[in-house]
Formats: sequence, C-alpha cells, structure tokens
Amino acid sequence: MDAINKRLTELRKACRKNQADFGKAIGLARSGVAAIEAGQRKVTEKHLTMLSNWNEYNVNIDWLRTGEGEMFLSEETNILEAIRKEYHLTDRQFKFVSTFLRMPEKEKDIVFNFLSSVFGSDEETAEIKIQQELDKYREELEERQAKKLSASDNIRETVNTENRKGA
Repeated sequence: MDAINKRLTELRKACRKNQADFGKAIGLARSGVAAIEAGQRKVTEKHLTMLSNWNEYNVNIDWLRTGEGEMFLSEETNILEAIRKEYHLTDRQFKFVSTFLRMPEKEKDIVFNFLSSVFGSDEETAEIKIQQELDKYREELEERQAKKLSASDNIRETVNTENRKGA
C-alpha cells in the first residue's frame, strides 16, 4: 500500500468520518474508499482536488502527498488558500503572494517601492493618463482654432476680392 493511502486513512479517522461519509468528500462510494485504504486503488489528483475544496476541513494536500507538515492548514493558510482559489493563482503566483504577505513591513516596502519604480504607482499612472488626455484635448483645440483662422482668412480674402471687383 502506498504511503498516501495510509495518510488518507489517517485523515479520514482524524475527521471522524466513516468510509461512506468520507467518500462523499472525494467523490467515491464507501467501496472506493475501502479499496484505497486496502491499497487496491490509488489516490488520484481528482481526490486531492476535491479534498482541497472541502468546506468541512482545511486539509493540507502537501501533507497528503508527502507526509510533510501538518495534516490540517492553519487559519492564515486557509485564508491564503481562499485567495488562491478565488484568483486562480498558479503555484508560483501563490508562493509570491504568500511570501510577500508574511514579510516584515520594511521588506514589504522595499518590494513595493521596487515594483512601483518598474510599473509606476496608481497615482503616477493616473497623473500620466490625465496629462495625456489634456495634451490630446489641447491639440484638438489648436487644430480647431487653426481651421477657424484659415476659414476666416478665406472669407476675408473673398470679401476683399469682391470689394476690389465692385470698386
């Protein structure tokens, strides 16, 4: 029997579930859970995914896979896992976010300042967009003014020409 099968049995017992009730959490009938516990069936990614989404317990899937860490995740980890699910973060993205959130404030400021220097802050971005819009509007006004002046010059020239003909 694989070690993961033993850990799954240990998890079921820690959750105080019989095989039928635990089977509902991983999408199996009682007989499927019994087969896993007897080593006749393998634990699949589908089972692990269902356990990671299980609302009743916050199961540490890494513990199930490797035996490392605690069987259940802490409340902090639970919150981070909820963020991971909601925003569909990849493993690398999740590691970045969780590492950033656990940093001391001074280190967070360093990372934030670096990212701001690379991407610009929201305020800077808004100011740049406003300035670009103003520049665009100014150019449009100047073009309109130039057209009006040009039209005025044409009218003046036509009037002067007509006055010369009439004189």
